[in-house]
Amino acid sequence: MSTLHYGYDAAGNRISRQLLQPKYLLGQNQQSTTFSVFPTVVTDIVNITTQDEIVPNKFNYTVTNVSGNIVLSGTIQSQNTQIQVLLPQGYYILNIHSATEQFSFNFIKN
Repeated sequence: MSTLHYGYDAAGNRISRQLLQPKYLLGQNQQSTTFSVFPTVVTDIVNITTQDEIVPNKFNYTVTNVSGNIVLSGTIQSQNTQIQVLLPQGYYILNIHSATEQFSFNFIKN
């Protein structure tokens, strides 16, 4: 079962999420990748970070709206990726995926 960890600022506002997947879900020889996505309420930029080494072109991302339409997509090329979010206000889902792993994060665009 995956575990979701939240990060908070000094005022108690949730500012980040981190999804952890146990290695037994991925198979014996695979290691899980851990991503953090912040902030949860976005003005212009969504940050995707990981402590794990990123193999270029292994992970792709899509951003979908509540209707399920893909509104942004791209490739994660490094441990620190920024996505410029030039979208209307609303609720969006950021999906990060590879051939063996998938992560989903929600954010609100202000």
